[in-house]
Amino acid sequence: MTACRPNGSSPDVDISTPAPTSKSTTTPTPEPTPTPAPYTIVTVDSQLVNDGELVLVNWAHEYENTDTASTVLAAEYAGDHLLLESDQARLSSDALEALNSLADGFFEVTGGDRLFVTSGYRTVEYQAWLYADYVEANGEELAKIYVADPGYSEHHTGLAVDLSTMSAAGERVALVNHELAAWLNTNCARFGFILRYPVGKTELTHIAYEPWHFRYLGLANALAVAGLDITYEEYVEHIRQYSIETGMLHVTPMRDDGSMAGDAVDGAGLALLDVAMLGGIPDEGYLIYYVTASETGVTEVRIPVEAESYSISGDNDGGFIITVTL
Repeated sequence: MTACRPNGSSPDVDISTPAPTSKSTTTPTPEPTPTPAPYTIVTVDSQLVNDGELVLVNWAHEYENTDTASTVLAAEYAGDHLLLESDQARLSSDALEALNSLADGFFEVTGGDRLFVTSGYRTVEYQAWLYADYVEANGEELAKIYVADPGYSEHHTGLAVDLSTMSAAGERVALVNHELAAWLNTNCARFGFILRYPVGKTELTHIAYEPWHFRYLGLANALAVAGLDITYEEYVEHIRQYSIETGMLHVTPMRDDGSMAGDAVDGAGLALLDVAMLGGIPDEGYLIYYVTASETGVTEVRIPVEAESYSISGDNDGGFIITVTL
């Protein structure tokens, strides 16, 4: 869903008591007028709970919007440092823009190596063919842990990408074998990506370690997942504890050198903000919280008036994740 800007703060309300008059009668004290709540209310169609930049797609959460996923032809927008295995590769426009920036960073730090896209958006039909082909070549047991069932693949969203590399000398190098693969894993969050299937997490993700598969979440949520050092399955569950009422997850901004800030805050750049305290909203960074989808068909979402902008995404699991830029 697109980012929006909230309305400005409401003016202060004067609730002072008038000065006494010279008359013997007492002037009644006016009833206090409640101060307007420090947020703006927006509404979202509850049916959009299964769509958006932050949807969870895995063995238990089917993605039902594959045919309407918004993607662009990567070849038309790929930067100089991003190579494509297929000129028909497609990605969401936001993911592709961020991937271009990641490729620029990789090119600079490696002295000329480029990222190579081996797979982006996939239709359900293509995923079915891919699964059947893998079964034929490697057996169904391996297929189940390396290839998602049709309809249950992140590639259906246009937000997932498989990457390899091409050396400055023109040699194809698998990402897992690249000497700076660790740099990509550590820094991809700065560009809005996470390594989706980390090593040792198969029990949670139901997919074996895939050093080539990255998922676009946008900067704030990618930094949060990286800072918490958890899988996306765990993150979608974890974020449910944050709300306007209980406190929002505060992701601190990055340092000037581009590294993740907040080493002094829980060692991960994350802090639980108690929004019940007036003046508790920080001046910069991001706030992330959760709203359960209403069964009425329209879900109300409260946005802090301090927000510079915000985005609302369904999580494909019964609610919406709200991301506020301060």
